[in-house]
Amino acid sequence: MAQYCRSCGSTLEEGAQFCRVCGAAQEGYSAPTPQPVSTPYQAPYAAPYAQPAPIPQPAPSYYAAPAQQGAAPLGVGDYIIMMIVSGIPFVGFIMLLVWAFGSQTNPNKKNWARAILILMLIGIVLSIILSSTLIAVFREVFESMEGYSY
Repeated sequence: MAQYCRSCGSTLEEGAQFCRVCGAAQEGYSAPTPQPVSTPYQAPYAAPYAQPAPIPQPAPSYYAAPAQQGAAPLGVGDYIIMMIVSGIPFVGFIMLLVWAFGSQTNPNKKNWARAILILMLIGIVLSIILSSTLIAVFREVFESMEGYSY
């Protein structure tokens, strides 16, 4: 007995589950459940005695350490006392070193002391350059005036 499509009316083959013309599913058809495919596990090829891949390490951080927690800002009086103490010839230099490189020093005081030490170093270098230049200039002037008499 010939079967006809319920959707478009075209003739169907014997036992057809779908119409070839319109693709409509026919009565009594249920989609087959796919069977799981079981394939044995095959490990990827590895050369004999291969070294394991290195575990990536986080990149090192070159940023400054965070400021100490609870470090209170310095007041005007603290800065005045630091300037007076650092103005004492020998004691001031020692205190600048203690403040600049001490571990328990307030970060504001530490940065101020480091800045003063850097400025002192720049001043010493510039004074050496300037004095050596002036000595050379004065020596040249006095040597060129040897033949003159007043």
